[in-house]
Amino acid sequence: ICSCNLGLKTAIDYLEKYQKQIPALKQEIHDANTLLNGNMGTIVSGLNTASDLYQNDYPTLKNKLQLATGFINNDLPGIENDLTTTLAMANAKFPLLEKALNDATDLIHNDWPFLRSGIQKGAEAIRKQQKTVDLKDLIKLLRRDATKESNFLAEPVKLQSKHVYPIKTYGSASAPFYTALCLWVGALLLSNIVLTNFSLDDKQKERYSKKQQFIARWLTYIVIGVAQAVFVALGNIFLIKAYIVSPVALLLLAVFLSMVFMTIVYVLAAMFGNVGKGLAMIILVLSISGGGGNFPVVLSDKFFQFINPLLPFTYGVNLLREPTGGIYAPNLWHNFIILAIYAVVFFFIGLFLKDRINPFFEKLHKEAAKSKIIH
Repeated sequence: ICSCNLGLKTAIDYLEKYQKQIPALKQEIHDANTLLNGNMGTIVSGLNTASDLYQNDYPTLKNKLQLATGFINNDLPGIENDLTTTLAMANAKFPLLEKALNDATDLIHNDWPFLRSGIQKGAEAIRKQQKTVDLKDLIKLLRRDATKESNFLAEPVKLQSKHVYPIKTYGSASAPFYTALCLWVGALLLSNIVLTNFSLDDKQKERYSKKQQFIARWLTYIVIGVAQAVFVALGNIFLIKAYIVSPVALLLLAVFLSMVFMTIVYVLAAMFGNVGKGLAMIILVLSISGGGGNFPVVLSDKFFQFINPLLPFTYGVNLLREPTGGIYAPNLWHNFIILAIYAVVFFFIGLFLKDRINPFFEKLHKEAAKSKIIH
């Protein structure tokens, strides 16, 4: 009973306490209700703004937050590393920068007065020369690219080469010249070994005319010349292994050229004797310089440029170049026809004029033999 009374008393005390506070609580609720009713529009507007923000701007904001998170997770460590490296490099290069600044300071203090004096003197010289020097041209010259100017002066022309008939080696390119030279020298040596006249008795002289004797001895020279050309051409092909595009054509053209050279040398020797052999030797010497064998004739003296188109050696070298580097038909036939004309002209000159000229030169040879100096 005592416990019940104590509890009841405590409850009555609490009720009395809260009864006293009810008016104040009622007033607070009233004020809160009034405040809520007065600001309901603001609250509704705020809720609408928050709803719009969530519906419209929140996805963009969420995407930017994700990008920012990715940047922090992925790129930020690398940037921190680059900054650390840059700072370390700056610390390492700082002494060099400090030295450069010190050098610049030293230049200003020590050398600048001298440089300023030089600039002043240069300006004074320019002012004095303004009347005679076009400064616009001078400025234009100074504005040019020095590198481009130097490159142009070093190589003003750029050549573009196109090899039409290439020859692999210099030796092969020189082979036509030395082959023609060999054929001419062979003909010249043969004229000093083989007689141009027959030794006939009276009966044979009556049987064979002078023209028949001339043609017969010419055939002897021609047969030896053909053999000579064959050996020379085969030597180029198999012995020295020269670069030749058309070996068969080389063989045939070498035979033809040997026949031409043999005809010329034979006619000179048959008509003029030792004098004719000397003429053949002179033609050989002139051909070496004026034939354009190893170097273009335009690099030679005017005299050799003049005699170049007159020498049969010129056309012989050009003829043999065709099978060596590659045949160009117009060039081949041009040289072939001119050489054929040389051979035909010399042959008929010897055939019809030998008998008329021989008596004079035979008398000359007998007088020369009496001197016991030449034979």
